[in-house]
Amino acid sequence: MIGLPKKVIQSLFFRVNKLLKASYRPAGVCSVRDLSDSSLVHCYKIKEANTVEKVKCSEYEGENVFYVLDEGRLDTDHGRNDAVITNENRLVSELSFQYSEKLKKYTFDGNDNNIFHRYFLSPKPLYLDGIAFSAIAGGSTVHNYYHWLVESFPKF
Repeated sequence: MIGLPKKVIQSLFFRVNKLLKASYRPAGVCSVRDLSDSSLVHCYKIKEANTVEKVKCSEYEGENVFYVLDEGRLDTDHGRNDAVITNENRLVSELSFQYSEKLKKYTFDGNDNNIFHRYFLSPKPLYLDGIAFSAIAGGSTVHNYYHWLVESFPKF
């Protein structure tokens, strides 16, 4: 059997994916600051004594913060890339985790997320009624218990 060139195989994958309407690829990238004026994202600062305070996303940068994204969705390749996507179909850079094959390192540039380059994505998102909490951390937490314990477990 004669092998097909890689470019032909890639082209076929993309065409089949499009025909099946299985692509939930984001239409672009945005930042939390881009969303801060909308009602889509809410930022909360974790204070002492297990209390939280709502803060403006555009004015607050810090470690002790969590975000609530209304009607968003998550996508992961179970390793190097996790995508947080708004209901307007844009990937949120700061909340996503991506590994740049080009730079050979992790980056906060959402354009490096492989959700924009994968052949196939999940055929249909799983919709949940109510609130979903994500402890996705990607990277070394996938294969390393210590990193999971230090990076993911504290989110609970």
